[in-house]
Amino acid sequence: MAPILGYWKTRGLGEMCRLMLHYHGDKFEDRQYVCGPAPTFDRSEWTSKKDTLGLALPNLPYYIDGKFSLTQSSAILEYLADKHDMLPNSKERRAELRMVNNHIMDCRASFIMTCYNPEYVGLTHYFNLDSC
Repeated sequence: MAPILGYWKTRGLGEMCRLMLHYHGDKFEDRQYVCGPAPTFDRSEWTSKKDTLGLALPNLPYYIDGKFSLTQSSAILEYLADKHDMLPNSKERRAELRMVNNHIMDCRASFIMTCYNPEYVGLTHYFNLDSC
């Protein structure tokens, strides 16, 4: 059976994992959950299933390959990179890779805070690279 990647029916954090899987030509089931419309953004399609999947830390995105499962986009990406021999050989280079990845996630979080805030015009300081 093909591995399963679960995430919202949006690009978001799951898209990086999808891109990695497609890049390597890995077959997988792309399980997408629909979030309801504003103002409630009903998440019951996901919340009704999350505790039935056997995930140690139920969250989106998740990756299930047989009895092995992961959540958290960074952990999934690192696992897929390791599976395809894409990680650096030295501990120092792997640590630098994690550092850059975490910085990118921090910048992404700042950007998202701006995009989803109704007062976004007053939050343009988040676009300053020094604020990441």
